[in-house]
Amino acid sequence: FSTAKSYGINHYRFHSWTPPEAAFEAADREGIYLQVELPLWGEVSRKNGELNVFLMDEAERILEEYGNHPSFVMFSLGNELRGDTSLMREWVDELRADDGRHLYCFGSNNNLGWEGPQEGEDFFVACRVGWGEGYSSHVRTTFAFADAEKGGIQNNTRPGTRGNYSGAISASSIPVISHENCQFQVYPDYSEIGKYTGVLYPYNFENFRRKLCDAGLGGMDGRFSQATGRFAVECFKADLEYAFRTPGFGGFQMLDLQDYPGQGTALVGILDAFMESKGLVSPEEFREFCSPVVLLAEFDDYCISAGDTLRADFLISNYSESDWTEPLEWRVSVSDVRSLSGEAADCVPSMSGSCEVCVRQGMVSPVCSLSIPVAGFSDKLPSDAAFCLDLSLSSGDRSNSWRLRVYPDNGDPAVMPASDMVYGMTSGEIPGACGDSVRVAVRTVADDELRSLLEQGFRVVLVPEHRSVEGSTVGGLFTPDYWNWSMFKRVSEKAGKEISPGTLSVYNDPGHPLFDGFPNEGRSSWQWWNICRNSRPLVMDSLSGYLPVLQVIDNVERGHKLGIMAEFSVGNGSLLVCMTDLKAVADTPEGAAFAASVMHYAASEDFSPSYRLEWDELLQLLYGDREESDIQGVENQTDYSAF
Repeated sequence: FSTAKSYGINHYRFHSWTPPEAAFEAADREGIYLQVELPLWGEVSRKNGELNVFLMDEAERILEEYGNHPSFVMFSLGNELRGDTSLMREWVDELRADDGRHLYCFGSNNNLGWEGPQEGEDFFVACRVGWGEGYSSHVRTTFAFADAEKGGIQNNTRPGTRGNYSGAISASSIPVISHENCQFQVYPDYSEIGKYTGVLYPYNFENFRRKLCDAGLGGMDGRFSQATGRFAVECFKADLEYAFRTPGFGGFQMLDLQDYPGQGTALVGILDAFMESKGLVSPEEFREFCSPVVLLAEFDDYCISAGDTLRADFLISNYSESDWTEPLEWRVSVSDVRSLSGEAADCVPSMSGSCEVCVRQGMVSPVCSLSIPVAGFSDKLPSDAAFCLDLSLSSGDRSNSWRLRVYPDNGDPAVMPASDMVYGMTSGEIPGACGDSVRVAVRTVADDELRSLLEQGFRVVLVPEHRSVEGSTVGGLFTPDYWNWSMFKRVSEKAGKEISPGTLSVYNDPGHPLFDGFPNEGRSSWQWWNICRNSRPLVMDSLSGYLPVLQVIDNVERGHKLGIMAEFSVGNGSLLVCMTDLKAVADTPEGAAFAASVMHYAASEDFSPSYRLEWDELLQLLYGDREESDIQGVENQTDYSAF
C-alpha cells in the first residue's frame, strides 16, 4: 500500500474476494480506501440455493470480522455478475440493515455495464453506463475487441485531449467508478526470471523467451520491455486524464499497477509481479497525472501542421483538502527538430506565461486558455522541418506535460516532390540529397514489372495492397493489446467478434535516416496512431539474422518478428517494403511527413540494403501463409456473447 501511495493510488478493489486482517490493518495505517467483494463471478439465481446461503453467511462473517476497520469503505457482491437483480437488491438491503456504515453495490461491472445502475446501489462500478451511441456510454478508454468496436476510444479515435465522461455519467444518479482501466500489455524483461527463488518458477517466461529466440529476436526482451512499457505509461496517462477531466467523476480502478502472472499471464503493470519498478516511470512522474491535484491541458490533436494555431485550454482537477489557489505557469518549447534537407535550426524558440487560479475543493475547473500560431516557432526553423512542441504546466508543487508533433504543411515544396509520387503511386525521378535526380519506382505488387525494375538496378518502394498480403501479415493496432491476447482471442472466437491484432508497440532506431523527417522516440506514441492502424505488419520469422527498419513488437503468446518497413537487395536493385497504406494516411500531417521521409530515404545515398533476398524468397515472404501455432486461451467467466 505504501508503494501504491507513492504512485498516487488511494484505493484498492479486491476482485471477487476479501483479503485477510493484515490488509485492513495496513490500509488503516496508510489511508487506503478498500472495496471488498464476495467470492462470486458468474450468475445470481434463486435456483442456487446452497450457494446463496453460503454467500450471505460469508457476507455476514466479513462484516462482523472486518467491519470496524475505517479502511473498509465499500462492499460489492462480486465481479461481473449477471442474473436476478431483485435477489441482489434483497441481499444488499439485508446487509445494509445489518451494517449501515459501508457503501454497497450489487457487483463490479455487472452485465458489463449495459444495464446501468440499479435502484438500491450506493455507487456504480462499470466500464460503461448503460446503452449509448458509439462510445458515449463508456467510462474507460480501452476495451477488449470482444467488448467494444476496435478496442474502444484510445485505439479507434484520433488522439487528442478534449474528451471526458460527462455524457456517460449524466445517466447515473449515483457516483460512477470506472472498472479495470489501463490494461496495457508490456513485454517482459526476462532478467526477472532470476527473482523467482522460492517454490514458484516462471515457466511461462521461459516459454515466451524461447518463442522470441525462435523468431530470431533473442536478447531483445530488455529493449522491447522498455519500448512497450514507456508507451504503456503514455496510455495510462491518457486514460487517467480522461477521468480527471470529468467533473463529478467517482474515481477509477486500474487493473493493475503490477503484473498479474495468472489467467494466461497478464503483464499489464508498470511494476513487475514483485511490485518492483520496471524502470519505466518514477513515482513522481506518475503522480503528475495520478494525484489529488492534476494539471490538465485540453487540445484537439497531438499532430498539427506548421501553419496551424496551437489552441489549448488549461484545467485543474482539485481533490485535495482545500481550494487550490497557486498560480498556473505554462511553457511551450521546441525539441527534436528533423529536417529532410539536413539544414540546422538557427535557434530553439520557446514561449511562456502564467495566470491566476482559484479552483474549489472537489471541482474540475478551467483556469485559462492558450492560442499561439505555430508559425511563431516554425518560421525560425528550416521550411521542411518536423519538430516537437513540449507543453508543460506547473502550479505550486504540481506539474504535468505533453508532447505535440508539428509537420511541414502538405503544400510545402520541400515535401511535395516525394510525397506526390507516393500519393499517385507513380514512378519517376526524385531529387537526391546532393541535388542529383535518383530513379525511384513505387509499386503495389511484386510482379514481373517489379522484377524487371529491380534487375535494371532501380530503387523500388513496394507498398503492397493489404488484401493481397493478409496471409503473411497481422492486423494493424495502435494501443498495446488488452490484458491477455490468448484469453480474449478465445472470448472473441466464442462470441463471434473481431479478434485483436494483438501487437504492443512499434520499435525502431529513431536516428535511422529513414526517419529524418519523422521525429520519434523509437517506440509508439501519438504520431503513430494513423500509421499503425493503416498498416499490416509483415511476419518475418523466416529471415535469419534480419531486423526490419521499423519493427512491431508482438505479444508474448504469438511471438512473431513483425515489420512495417524493411529493406532488401534484390537482383541488381534495392527494395524498400512499406506495409503502411500511404494513400490512407496521406491526408494527415503525420502521414504526409512519414511518406515524404520514406521517399526521401529511398532517394538518398543511405539507402543501400545489405541483406539479400532472392526473388522467390520475396514472393514467399509477401504472399506465403504465416505459420501459426494453435493458441488456446484460458476461460473467462463473463458472457460476452449476450451483448
